[in-house]
Parts: sequence; structure tokens; C-alpha cells
Amino acid sequence: MGILPATFLGGITFVSSSGIVARILGDLGRTRDPETKVIVSILVLEDLAMALYLPIMAGGSTLRLAPVAVACVLFLAVAGPLIARFGEPMLERRLSKQT
Repeated sequence: MGILPATFLGGITFVSSSGIVARILGDLGRTRDPETKVIVSILVLEDLAMALYLPIMAGGSTLRLAPVAVACVLFLAVAGPLIARFGEPMLERRLSKQT
């Protein structure tokens, strides 16, 4: 199998794993557990990465945008966990003041 088909199949697996994990969390009743926030944050980052990945895989004309997409994904991979870690407590404080 060539690199392009392997990358495409890897992306499909990447997309479907988010839905599977979310479904399992709901089925097991673990949506209120503390670690679920981290898991859902990772799933959201995966979905954001796929928003960049799928257009690149869909057409050859967008391949010239591949370096931009890769840079965005790398940024999200670094900034996302930091935002989730430090932004969530701040957002929670603001929401609790409003109620």
C-alpha cells in the first residue's frame, strides 16, 4: 500500500475513533467523571485536526496548502492541551459567577 492510501485510511480510523470513544463514555455512564473532561478535550482536538486533514485528502489542488494545515495541526496539538488545562478553570469560574 502506498503512502497516500495509508494516510487516507489512517485518517478515517482517526475520525471514527472519536465517535467510538464518545459513545463508550456515554454507554458506561462515565460522562461526569473528572477524566472525561480531558478525554473530550482530546476528541475535540482530533476533530479540529480532521477539519484540516479531510480537505487536503479530498482534492489535489489543496495539496499546496498541506504545510499550512500541518502547521495548524501542530499548533493545535501544543496549544490545545494548554488551553484546556488553563482555560477550563477560568471558564468554569466565570460561568459559576453568572449563575
